[in-house]
Amino acid sequence: MSSCFGLRSDPAIMETELTSNRGRSFGIIFGSTVKPRPLRFQPSGLGPWSLLFSRSQVRILPVPLPVLSQSIQSEGFKWAPPAAIGVSRISLSLGRILDEDVEDLISNKAPGRLSGTVFPYVGVACLGAFLFGYHLGVVNGALEYLAKDLGIAQNTVLQGWIVSMLLAGATVGSFTGGALADKFGRTRTFQLDAIPLAIGGFLCATAQSVQTMIIGRSLAGIGIGVASAIVPLYISEISPTEIRGALGSVNQLFICIGILAALVAGLPLEGNPTWWRTMFGIAVVPSILLALGMAISPESPRWLYQQGKISEAEKAIKTLYGKEIAGSVMQDLAAASQGSSESEAGWFQLFSRRYWKVVSVGAALFLFQQLAGINAVVYYSTSVFRSAGIASDVAASALVGASNVF
Repeated sequence: MSSCFGLRSDPAIMETELTSNRGRSFGIIFGSTVKPRPLRFQPSGLGPWSLLFSRSQVRILPVPLPVLSQSIQSEGFKWAPPAAIGVSRISLSLGRILDEDVEDLISNKAPGRLSGTVFPYVGVACLGAFLFGYHLGVVNGALEYLAKDLGIAQNTVLQGWIVSMLLAGATVGSFTGGALADKFGRTRTFQLDAIPLAIGGFLCATAQSVQTMIIGRSLAGIGIGVASAIVPLYISEISPTEIRGALGSVNQLFICIGILAALVAGLPLEGNPTWWRTMFGIAVVPSILLALGMAISPESPRWLYQQGKISEAEKAIKTLYGKEIAGSVMQDLAAASQGSSESEAGWFQLFSRRYWKVVSVGAALFLFQQLAGINAVVYYSTSVFRSAGIASDVAASALVGASNVF
């Protein structure tokens, strides 16, 4: 099938024809099959040209003509450029092209099979998600036993502080995680994040006073707060588009696995009341593995390119995707960097007329999730089951954690 697109610039009208050999969508440059949206063509030396193609026009992405031609031909289309008007560059407004969308272009590559793999590095990053879930759930079965050891069995207020200081620390960490990742890079931030995660777990495991326990929980909270920001960020930036959604969901899966692991780790408590210290100490191991794993993991190509580290970005791309497509991916990064030139946004812009609906929906989803009471289950299900007269209260909590995963 063939499609003719009218290139319009008053008073002249030109046409460019794309003829499909395989009846496929516009694949590499245009992405998956889409509904009409505006495109803007910018011939050299002439005024703007426009073309309806898909969705709403918001930003312009400069793409060199040879790159566009090569990409279209690779998807089975014949390309007939309007050479008569001297087109040297074409600007495509394919929806919003923001800084956070640059990684979408990494997988919009020219022909070639991926010979690299991202799965091991996604697995390393997910240790941060695992620790997030583990520190959330570890206090569930351990609270009664640590309260007896620390002499606060009758003081529910101090017990509440031990539980909630993790969340206070997470609030601080979540606000700083993104800034740290932008300043030091993704992998270096992971390594820095392993420090409060490991120290927090160690202090909780060796605590002889409530004050030490609260400090340990606060440090662990800072660690999981940072992890909540950088784990999905890193995964999205190194994942190919075709599997990015699936890999993005792995983050939440590992949080649930971490909660389940913490609940299962509490099973020996009934026979060994001091086992709660081991439960907190276990968290030190994945923290160390996270730091070591990130030492050999590639940095985000997008972040490297933004920092002007072109050769390092190319090396990371070869590791993640293979040598065959490194050149085309670098071209995509270059095109994206030209197209994402918006000035730096501030926090208050989130509440502007342009964004407030999207922000409100996202915030409401998380709010309703918390109001559903799932955190109370994560922290106190063992106590609830015990009060209900269930003999195997820790085991019952473990079953709740398993249902959360599956």
